[in-house]
Amino acid sequence: MTLAPVALLAAGLVAVAIPSRLPNAQMSVASWFKVLRSGSLLCLLAATVASMCGQFLVLTYIQPLLRDSFGAGPMLITMILLIYGLAGLVGNGGASHYVTRFGLDRMVHGLFAAVLIGFLLMSVSFGSLWVFGLGLTAWGLGSFASNSLQQARLVAIDPPMAAASVALNTSSVYLGQAMGAAAGGRLYASGALWAFGPVAALVLLCAVAFSLAGDRSRDKPELASVNS
Repeated sequence: MTLAPVALLAAGLVAVAIPSRLPNAQMSVASWFKVLRSGSLLCLLAATVASMCGQFLVLTYIQPLLRDSFGAGPMLITMILLIYGLAGLVGNGGASHYVTRFGLDRMVHGLFAAVLIGFLLMSVSFGSLWVFGLGLTAWGLGSFASNSLQQARLVAIDPPMAAASVALNTSSVYLGQAMGAAAGGRLYASGALWAFGPVAALVLLCAVAFSLAGDRSRDKPELASVNS
């Protein structure tokens, strides 16, 4: 009941802030197939799926993981998630500041690497809440910003196809979340709490590989223009 008025307020603010008629490119069926035939765009979409899958494999079950692995109570879990959220804000701010210096591609690779390092630290925490918290912080630094910049990469690769590629990226986010939650559920049901970190790290490694493959499948002049 508490969320209902907040959601209603948010909807009202969006309705006031957004113009009633936003310009939007008309997308034909051929345009959608053009996106699906682009190797670079498909690699980046696969990177989004893998990134979200690895992250939501852990995030969906973070409360029982902290409770069962470290005996954390509601207050401690809240504080840990607060640190994760603050790390996400810092990561967003840092990425926005440095993206013009390092370019979209290298920035996203670095953010994915931060998430990967976070899961690797969580994998070797071995009952140490401090190490787990450090991994969670590294994860937060790369989590939110990487998803935002992924959309910017898709737009930069082929601006006329941006409406389709960004829409597919949003679908990729939800697909990855569903896959991660399902995989995490299987791990938790089997009692394999130790496997959450390693499996998430492996999936993030796939995201990094897809992201790098997306860069390499593009023409050199196009890559230079995106990163400038």
